[in-house]
Parts: sequence; structure tokens; C-alpha cells
Amino acid sequence: MDDLLGLLRYEDLRDVVLVGHSYAGLVVREAGDRIPERVSRITMVDAWAGRDGESLDDLAPGFFRGWIESATVDGLIPPSSAASVDVTEPDQVAWLESKLTSQPRRTFSEPTRLSGAVDAISCRAVLCTPGGPMPFPQLAERSDWAVTVLDVGHDAMVTAPGALTDILLQDVYAS
Repeated sequence: MDDLLGLLRYEDLRDVVLVGHSYAGLVVREAGDRIPERVSRITMVDAWAGRDGESLDDLAPGFFRGWIESATVDGLIPPSSAASVDVTEPDQVAWLESKLTSQPRRTFSEPTRLSGAVDAISCRAVLCTPGGPMPFPQLAERSDWAVTVLDVGHDAMVTAPGALTDILLQDVYAS
């Protein structure tokens, strides 16, 4: 969070479109809430979106919280396999798995802190796993965002980069 806010301030960036994928949905919404004057739009790509005081633990279905608890070692959650996010092409699997790192468990339990300023920023949800077990469609619906379905698996930036880029460019030109 601090890195993102620092970048926006240091580079004096304005009229920014923030894009959050998965866990980063929580990050970009909180960043937008803290400096809404610099953010013109937010795009949530198969992303978690909490209300003030909610953490990923609060939003996640029980099976996912169970996996997190059982997989956590020394305070770190190991990355999911490429196959678990629908990346199956061998070259994509190799590339993706070379980039994955563990995530601190605490990031899933820390509550989101929002003043409500982020709710005035235009937002689109891109649902990449609309029929999947995660609650991304419900999170978008409760926030009344514009929704685009791109049914290509959770890591759309890997499996369908052209299609996702087209959507992101629409948001850039709309801002």
C-alpha cells in the first residue's frame, strides 16, 4: 500500500486507472480511498473487495480459509499452483510459476480501512471465473459496479492478455 501511494505522490500521477487482480483488489480500493483526487477509475480483475473493516478472511468462502490455514507455514501462504488458476499451457505455467512468491498470512487477516471516498470512483469488475467458487460476482454486485465477463480463468493476464488489455484500454479511454 505504501509503495503504491508513494509512487502516485512522488511521480505526481493524476487521472490514474488502478487495476487490482485477486488480493490486490483490496489494495487498490484502499489506495483509491486514501487519495481519490489522483484516481479516475478502478478496474477489479477477479478481485476481492471488502467494505470498511472487512478482511480477505471475512470475504473468503470456508474451503479457501481452510486451505489458507492448512497451507500456511511460518506465517507465509505458499503460492497456488498454476493449474489451480486455470493456467495449463506449459510455457505459461513455466513463466507464471517462476514469478510466484509466498504471501504473508497477516495480509489476509488485516481489515480494509475505507472512509467511503473510494465509492465515488468509477469502478468496473472483470469476472474471469464467473461460475467458480469464489464470491467475485457477489462482491461486484453488492458494490453496484459495471461488470464485464471474461470467462478465461483467474489469471486472465496470462491466459488471455489481449482480451484483458482491450478491456483495460476501454477503462483508460473512459477516464
